[in-house]
Amino acid sequence: MYIYTKYLGGKNYEKINIFYSSYSNGNVTLCSWMWRKKATDNKDASQNALTEKKEIEITDSLGNKVKLPSAPKKMVVVNNAVSEIICALGAEDRIAGVSNETKFPESLKKKEKVGKWNTPNIEKILEIKPDLVIGYGSFMKNGTVDKLKEAGIPFATIECSKLGKLNESVELIGKLIGEEKKAEEYLGFVNKHLKYVKDRVEKIDKDKRVKVYWEGYSDFSSVSKGAGGDEVVSAAGGLNIAGEEPVAFPKVSNEFIIKKNPNVVVKTAKTVIPFGYGVTNIDKIREFRQNLMKRTGWKDIKAIKNDKVYVMSSEISTSVRGVVGICYLAKWCYPDEFKDLNPEAIHKEMFEKFYNMEYKGTWVCP
Repeated sequence: MYIYTKYLGGKNYEKINIFYSSYSNGNVTLCSWMWRKKATDNKDASQNALTEKKEIEITDSLGNKVKLPSAPKKMVVVNNAVSEIICALGAEDRIAGVSNETKFPESLKKKEKVGKWNTPNIEKILEIKPDLVIGYGSFMKNGTVDKLKEAGIPFATIECSKLGKLNESVELIGKLIGEEKKAEEYLGFVNKHLKYVKDRVEKIDKDKRVKVYWEGYSDFSSVSKGAGGDEVVSAAGGLNIAGEEPVAFPKVSNEFIIKKNPNVVVKTAKTVIPFGYGVTNIDKIREFRQNLMKRTGWKDIKAIKNDKVYVMSSEISTSVRGVVGICYLAKWCYPDEFKDLNPEAIHKEMFEKFYNMEYKGTWVCP
């Protein structure tokens, strides 16, 4: 007995003809047939397999249990780092809505905008009818999370902006969308370069470590324990001059910085400055850096004297591509120890390997 398949009756169904063949006389006889729905291409087949999966349960970054009948096929993601990871794992087509601030990858600009990252438009989200909303649960305002739950829409918090949470967050996203192998590949790439920097840094004597002043978007807003920027400085082997302050994001004085006399200054660029993907004209970034270096009393700081003041895009600082920022900072702090380290080449490889994008833009200055 053997089966012969013939497509009939529209594009979504196939007729299965079952024949009986006699080995003694060679006669072939049609004995039965049946209809079945077919997958029109590999993507449909993948989606069908996805639909058939059983209920999944995850524990989000805040420890909340989130149950879903199956892997989500339509999501609203107002956490830019999470949407970036979902794209890197090849599931961009499952993102139906994003925050107004979402800019990378560039293709996400075409997605439906649902408002600000911490105060999204509930009505707009309800119109999309997502299987899941992912955001910054700790920072959501106006009762957003409660309103979504009242409407029967699951909500999950996934923290991707901190280095210490990156592994578990990417693994969580991989499990959520059924792309565990791609998540493993992504983390393998990141952790390989992080280990390289860590191994080199551990060989540097503690008394030879470089003092770093890290400043956020606002003037004199620095970082301490619990902040992503502090993790970046530590991973690069730097000594954070504000690292002992009692709050994660301390406001320091100009006098404090002058007294600490940092060897390196890193300023994360404001969003109003053209910076990051696609930016090739860096005149405004250079002007921004020059104004920073002209602050009162800074001419005697070691970082100014040795031209060690850098502006860094938030896309590679406290983000899912933070490994690139760490590599840059390690090289700035310890150029002799990291002569063979090429942060730009690492970033370019990430673009090509995980985002399938042309590498173009400006992420650091100078």
